[in-house]
Amino acid sequence: PVPGYMDAEYYYANALQLVNGQGLQEPFIWNYLANPGSLPSHSFTYWMPLPSLVAAAGMIIFKSTSFFAARSIFILSAAVLPLLVMTLARKFTENRSLTWAAGLLAIFSGFYTVFISQTDSFVLIMLLGSCYTLAAFSGWQVFSSISKSIPYFVGLGFLSGLFHLARADGLLWLGGSIAILFWRAFENREKSARRKKLIRFLIGAAGIMAGYLAATGWWYARNISVWGTLMPPGGLSTIWLTAYDQTFIYPVSGLSLTGWLESGWKAILEVRINSFLQNLKTLLGVQQMVFLIPFTLAGLWRFRKLPFTKFFFLMWLALFTIMTVVFPFAGARGGYLHSGSVFQPLVWALFPAGLEQFIKWGEAKRNWNARIAGKVFAFGFIGIAVVLSAEVYYTKIGVRGGSQEWAKSNDQYLRIASKLIEIKVDPSSIIMVNNPPGFYLASERYSIVIPDGDPGTLLKAADRYDASYLVLEENHPAGLDELYNNPQCCQDLEFITSVNGARIFRIHELSQ
Repeated sequence: PVPGYMDAEYYYANALQLVNGQGLQEPFIWNYLANPGSLPSHSFTYWMPLPSLVAAAGMIIFKSTSFFAARSIFILSAAVLPLLVMTLARKFTENRSLTWAAGLLAIFSGFYTVFISQTDSFVLIMLLGSCYTLAAFSGWQVFSSISKSIPYFVGLGFLSGLFHLARADGLLWLGGSIAILFWRAFENREKSARRKKLIRFLIGAAGIMAGYLAATGWWYARNISVWGTLMPPGGLSTIWLTAYDQTFIYPVSGLSLTGWLESGWKAILEVRINSFLQNLKTLLGVQQMVFLIPFTLAGLWRFRKLPFTKFFFLMWLALFTIMTVVFPFAGARGGYLHSGSVFQPLVWALFPAGLEQFIKWGEAKRNWNARIAGKVFAFGFIGIAVVLSAEVYYTKIGVRGGSQEWAKSNDQYLRIASKLIEIKVDPSSIIMVNNPPGFYLASERYSIVIPDGDPGTLLKAADRYDASYLVLEENHPAGLDELYNNPQCCQDLEFITSVNGARIFRIHELSQ
């Protein structure tokens, strides 16, 4: 019934802005990394716009601003995904009777089941991943002539551009497209053809860039017009995080190479080790659902000599490294879960091929009936996927204690919004809160995020953005523990009331 978590709330809220004619402006500030000026602020300075564009398209088609209308294209995309996965699976096995298992895995996808039709990037990344994987599979066969290869590489560049519009790390796939081109253009080592290869490479690269800019050109034009740079400011500053809560640091100048180094090499290494372990858990437990591991490995080993297999292994390694070493906090807190979903169609498609290898082993060593064994094992493993998906769905969305788990945050913000009306808070007042996108959807009030730090930092941010009220929930920065436990402790923050554990304060102007 509602987005349920901040990513999906952010994209839905900004889709509403687009549909309501507000353009690329958002009525909240959820981080200070781009040093936003005032409300409304420029949108998509950290997350990318494609999910909001898709959600807005759904609302325009249905002529409704409901959440269901916003989800409509995502739901249809989730329905198309299994068909693409089955198409991909047929590239890896001649036993077409097993490919239906790959399609069912795309439906009963375990942890992804809850998120795959949300106003988020998951299903978009998976769809693009399916198309890109199918394109890459044929990519080593299209270079018979320059004229025939141009549309292919334009298409590959366009897919890369859509990847980037879906997620910032999608830019990696532009590099992947160039890598495919380079790999294919120069795989023949004959020196006599070097000039011809170079010409092919340059023409292919021009095609890739043309396709990429066809998708992203408007985005770069907007960034240049607003900030004078290709990318919004502040995004790369998260490289220097020493704790996840610094994502909400104020001011952003507090993030720097100097501060990162001052945290000490031991801390820097520990963070990346922890990120590696968390991302590994995501890989094995979420993306492989544990039982897929041997079949994925068997499928990869079966096709290990193909350039296609080597390419995708290197792309996965690059992405995993970026989300572990460069952006360890974002990666461990959902970044790799999002970005790694690009490989899910390939994982599901390899399952029948890996299962086929297992059955062949059983047929040779245990005298199995291949046809019967295939059905038994396929039904058995799909049964496991169904049970896992149902458990995830019930845990995340199920009704317990008279309320739906998924809607708890939204219900709380609706109660707080009602209380603000009751105590006659001006509708134009800016509220400082934990989750500004979610709060805006529940209240339609401008809001800014509570910064990481103590009450002094909070007051500076409130003064900078003219925030008048503070909603302090149980989930709050560690520096505000005393304020939450003893609401009367700060003279510049006047405690008004509590709503189901959330404290509401009036913020006085910062004394000069």
